[in-house]
Amino acid sequence: MPLSALDLLTVNEDARLLTLTEYDILHSLREPVFDEFVALATSLFKLPISLIALVGAEEVGYKAALGLPKLTRQARQEAICALVVRQNRAVVFTDLNQAEQHEQLTAAAYANAHRQQLRFYAGIPLCMPDQRAIGTFCIIGRQPRNFGLPELRVLEIMAHLIERLIMVRHACLASNWLGGAPWQLVQGYVMENLQKLINLTHDTAHASQEAVPPDVLQVAVRQLNELGAVLAEPLPGFV
Repeated sequence: MPLSALDLLTVNEDARLLTLTEYDILHSLREPVFDEFVALATSLFKLPISLIALVGAEEVGYKAALGLPKLTRQARQEAICALVVRQNRAVVFTDLNQAEQHEQLTAAAYANAHRQQLRFYAGIPLCMPDQRAIGTFCIIGRQPRNFGLPELRVLEIMAHLIERLIMVRHACLASNWLGGAPWQLVQGYVMENLQKLINLTHDTAHASQEAVPPDVLQVAVRQLNELGAVLAEPLPGFV
């Protein structure tokens, strides 16, 4: 039986929505640093679509969307990302045309996926320090695809970087004495490093249905971990 809209509510839904509100990002404007993450994901995994989704009470807003340019928000029951938030763990569908996979979705989400000709989905919840999921980072394809643990690990590392970036963004913009300047500096630094990695992965020779070569994954992990170490440091002026 397909899920109903009520099945998408989390066990701590009110608290989760409070966390989402606290970070003041759901209805924010597009910011280029988040666009770089979806650009890297599509380049690395050779897939056409990547999204950063923020799951509100009734709607899912997209902080970044590559491959579905007109997508800015949609009803919660139509979004596969809402299921990731509900389960608060990584979710992978290797072929949404298989009944045992698409039956895990709401009828509206499957209908939307079928309409968009989506076959593959891998999503990681974006969790704040209280472990409440406010959204997801995902990659999507229009052909079936296997997705092994090494690739999933890289997607998780990228999601953790996005989580940290959301926290840094909030700290910068919520501090009157810091203003927006530190956030602009952080964005610039992260974008520069992500662009270097995009350039390295852009010409990788593998088809979209194939696993990313191990050597490419190793380079991605190393550089993403280096970036994560920098983002984990307290910003100048922070206590």
